[in-house]
Amino acid sequence: MPATQLGAALALVPAPVARPTGRRYRARSIFAADDCIATPLDRNERARLMALAEAIEARTRQRGRQNGSISRIGVQLLRAMLFKFLGRDGRLFPSYDALMRATGLTRKSVANAIARLERVGIVRVVRRIVRRHITRRSPITGEREVIVTTCQTSNAYGLTNPTGGAALCAPPATLRSRVPARKQGILLDLLRALEPSHRDTRERQNRKIPQASSGR
Repeated sequence: MPATQLGAALALVPAPVARPTGRRYRARSIFAADDCIATPLDRNERARLMALAEAIEARTRQRGRQNGSISRIGVQLLRAMLFKFLGRDGRLFPSYDALMRATGLTRKSVANAIARLERVGIVRVVRRIVRRHITRRSPITGEREVIVTTCQTSNAYGLTNPTGGAALCAPPATLRSRVPARKQGILLDLLRALEPSHRDTRERQNRKIPQASSGR
């Protein structure tokens, strides 16, 4: 075949198109549903969990330091998660962009706040990936085709139920504990202080209050 005819034939072949595979997913990402670690919380439990986070932040903040173990942005992010994104069924999977719009924080600040909340034990994070169908033009035939690729999606978050004291310091079974022993003691003390004791309540109700006698 002459060179001119070969060049004309090659010109008719469509140029190869880069395969749109989406973002490269992060390490330890798994295929998981939206409700994989759902934690239903009513309004009182959300308020108690918010009070617990604020108490931990105040107790762990050292003199001369601006932030404690959670930091102010961590408390702000947790408030947005509890009262803006947490569903009635306990599902919580907002994207970083949604958290940035709700709090006004930068992407790096959101990531740092989530890492602090996870380190303390208030939030558990599951990095998720999904399979998506993408329509593209085939680099071989030039026709439209549908391919299946794996993409990173928003994380799923699980919150600690404040009514269960042991849940705050209990890490997932597949992960190594990230809560030091000293912080575990602090968290357990705060949980005992926040949780009312039914036995003490009954004793106070059954106890008769003596009337004050006049000394004069």
